[in-house]
This record gives sequence, C-alpha cells and structure tokens, in this order.
Amino acid sequence: MRLPLEVFAAIRKVWPEERPIVIRISAVNWETGEHEIEDAVTVARMFKEAGADAIDVSSGMVTNKRPPDTSLFQVPFAEKIRCQVSIPTMAVRNIESGDQMNTIIENEQADFCVVGRGHMYDLYLVRHIAREIGHEMQWPDQYGRGANFRRDNYKL
Repeated sequence: MRLPLEVFAAIRKVWPEERPIVIRISAVNWETGEHEIEDAVTVARMFKEAGADAIDVSSGMVTNKRPPDTSLFQVPFAEKIRCQVSIPTMAVRNIESGDQMNTIIENEQADFCVVGRGHMYDLYLVRHIAREIGHEMQWPDQYGRGANFRRDNYKL
C-alpha cells in the first residue's frame, strides 16, 4: 500500500479540498485465500485516513478468475465497506434500473450507484432511467425534438 498511498498523498496535496477524490478498489479477486473483502476493508480504511472522500467498490479483473455472473453481486462489498469504514461507497456492476439504484441507496447498501456498461450500450441511459422513475430531465436545445419520443408510440 505504500505506493498507492504516496500517489494519493501527492494528488491530495494539489487537488482542491472542496473537490472530492474517489478511490476505486477491487473488493475481492475471486481467488480462494487471496484478496478477500476483509483486505478491502483495510485498504478502504487506509485511504479514508489519508483523506479519500469515497470508495468505488469493484471486484476481480486482477487475476484470470472471473466473478459470478449474477445480478448485483458486488453490492454487498460496497455495503460492508460503507458500514465498517464509515465512508461513502459506490456500488457497481449489473445495475440496470432506477428501481435497483433507489433500493440500494434506500437500504443504505451504498451511497451512489455507478453504471458503466449500460452507458456503453445506451448513451442516454441516465435520461431513460430518470424518465423511468418519474423525473424528466431538460434536454439540450439541439435535442429538444427528441424529448417526447416514446419507443412504444412508433411502429417500425
């Protein structure tokens, strides 16, 4: 942890205090007996003590072992770090709907939900999820005509 903490300290020194720094960590590497959630809690605690504002909790992708392909399997990692370290966390992976996001946040399993692959599939995912949960976002002027589009109204 010496190198990551030294890099973080150098960034924290020059980064404006009013702007957050979020650290992304791998909670587990899916190899038995190697990097486990308890290790991630320790890593998160070290970054909190160094001045991190939040932890983005991912897993895997550091060995050839692959994580389970089940829905929301990483949320418990974010929840455990959030509870044990008392630092805001971000939940990631397989989060697909506004209802899932709201449930995760309402249940205090994480403070933020981050969607990466969904944005690769649908560049307007945030707008679609906002509409899904009853919040209409203002469109940029050049896209105003698309604001009222509803796929089910059109037959191709």
